[in-house]
Formats: sequence, structure tokens, C-alpha cells
Amino acid sequence: MKWGIFEASSIPFRYKARLFAQGCSQKFGSDYDKTFSPVVTYTTIRTFLAAAAYKNLNVKHVDIKTAFLHENLEDEIYMSHPDGYIEAAQEQQVCILNKAIHGLKQAAIAWHLKIGESLIKYGFEQSKADPCLFKFANNGKPMYMIVYVDDLLIAGKEDIKELEEYELKNLAEVNYYLGINIERTKEGHFAWNQKNKIEEIVEKFNLKEAKPTKIPMDPNYLKQEGEDDILPNNTQYRKAVGSLLYIPTVSRPYIAVAVNILSRRNVKPRERERETGML
Repeated sequence: MKWGIFEASSIPFRYKARLFAQGCSQKFGSDYDKTFSPVVTYTTIRTFLAAAAYKNLNVKHVDIKTAFLHENLEDEIYMSHPDGYIEAAQEQQVCILNKAIHGLKQAAIAWHLKIGESLIKYGFEQSKADPCLFKFANNGKPMYMIVYVDDLLIAGKEDIKELEEYELKNLAEVNYYLGINIERTKEGHFAWNQKNKIEEIVEKFNLKEAKPTKIPMDPNYLKQEGEDDILPNNTQYRKAVGSLLYIPTVSRPYIAVAVNILSRRNVKPRERERETGML
């Protein structure tokens, strides 16, 4: 066990502490079995927002407080005392875990199964296309829900009452979800972008002075040949290309080809790739 200490985002100079299990010490077959937990696809999020716009539903972003502590742990797992709790003459004692706390390899799947069972119990139907999407109809009033670990998106006309067993927080109109800025227009449509993420990349790789261009890549780039300008160190180049891969997947598909071409040179990038990508 170990403590994780981090700054509370809403209160400056206030810190939170969270107890983590050291899952790296777990052994497959004895301490855990299944670990895979599904994550929502961006196609599902797009479809979810399109349906909400079409049916004029409110979309709220909800976070479940201490989500992992709601599910009982089926496996028998022992842990050492966390720092600060051990007393004299108790050094040889250990604890047994009752909850699937953060850090355990099976924590994510345990929580996903728990929240899924709760929603189905309340009448929600789990999508066969994406297990992170749930839908519910009450007297002709549809409600849709996306579950991404403890981050939920809820679309409906009424407030959610089916999750009263959990402590919900940040129950507000969605404006940011999974690194995506989401805005609702006056017409009721949804628009999203990755402005924050892109600005983060620009800052990280010193691209503020880069000249703007109207096209993602020089059309003559592929005609350039030669291996005489290989970069001595490809670490920074690979980090930059890795950061760029996320952008066309979510919001800027028109740079997908350019990013794909740059990624082909990850092993032996040349100076021209660095200049082309301004990396």
C-alpha cells in the first residue's frame, strides 16, 4: 500500500490523500483474473451527442465520488499496513482488503460490472454495440448514459434519480469531457474541439513561433529522398508524433494522412520530417 497526495483542483493550497494498492506486486491466477474494462469509443460519444441534440435533451457531466470503494472485492487479498497506521507490537499484522481500491489490477473491471448491474436493476438497457452506453425510457421520456470509469454523461429531460446509492458531484451541463471541449450552440447542436489539448502540444514542443499554413503537408514531401540528414536523437520526435496521433482521431481528421506519414519515420526521422511537422 502507498499514499498518493495531490492538490485539490477546486481549492488552492489544499491537498488530498488517497490510499493505493500496489498492483505491481499482484500475481495472475492467485490475486486476480480478469482485468479488462471497456472504455467508450468516440463514435459512441458523437452518436450520443447527436441523439441528445435531435431530441433536445439536456446533457450533464457527472462524477461519482470514490467510485471504486462501492464494489466489494471477491478475491482474497492481503496488504501491509499503510504508513501512519501501524502501532507498536503490530508490525507482523496485515490487513485484508474488502473493497476494490485504486491500484488493484481488477479495480476497473469490478467497478464497471458494479455500475452496470446497478443501471440494469433500475431499468436501463446496456448497448450491445458499446458496453459503456446505457439507455432508458420512462413514460416516453428517453434517457441515455455514457459510463467512462467514474465519469458519466447523462442525457435526458429530467434529473437522474436512479443513482441515489452513489454520491454524485459536478452535476452540471457538459462543457469538457475526456479532454474534449464541448459547446452547445443556440440552435441546440453540439460542437466540440481540442483547443486545450492542441495548445498544450504547442507549448510542450515550443511551436508558438511556427508559421501557419493552409494545408497539413507539402504536396512534394513524398518526392524527397535520401537518408543523409537522420536526426541523432529520435526521442523528442517520437514524443511529438505520439501526441499528434490523438488529435485526428477525435477532432482534426484532415491531418490524419500527414501524421501517419510522419509516424513512419519514428525509428529514423530525418531533419525534413522534423521541419515538416515543426517538431
